[in-house]
Amino acid sequence: MSDWQAELGKIFTDIEQHRQELAELARRRQRQEQERADRTVGQRLGAERFARDVIEPLLRDIAAELGKHGRRASVGGDGLTRWIEVAVESGGVFRYELILEPQPAYVVLRRHNSAIARFPDETPGTHQLVLRKSIAVATAEDITRDFVQEYREYLWVAHFGAPSPL
Repeated sequence: MSDWQAELGKIFTDIEQHRQELAELARRRQRQEQERADRTVGQRLGAERFARDVIEPLLRDIAAELGKHGRRASVGGDGLTRWIEVAVESGGVFRYELILEPQPAYVVLRRHNSAIARFPDETPGTHQLVLRKSIAVATAEDITRDFVQEYREYLWVAHFGAPSPL
């Protein structure tokens, strides 16, 4: 066999080898995408379990404790969101909402406070204060502490028109 024949044969061998490498790369990429999708589903299910098994009972405990202080509170939510609403003396509602956001490598817990207060000297209308903040919390104690802090702030502003000095 002459050099040119060997060179010609090598072209077809190289092409076939490259096709096989591309096919293997495509299979590997597909496996990685499936593994990533599986992890995302697992993270979402884990986050939903955390919301259901940790956050919701915790908010129910907070509502029960508020009841001991003469406050009406209700708990709700589904999926990745849980909230507690506390009736305010002015006829408004303080809402503390936790939203879990699964990410590829972690879960973000976002808090959304919405305080809606109706003022008797105004025509029917609402004043809404909305605070959004990410909180890097992982324990029930951290969530409880954050709720108490935010509820204290809300009450001080509602009653005294200024942030809590505490």
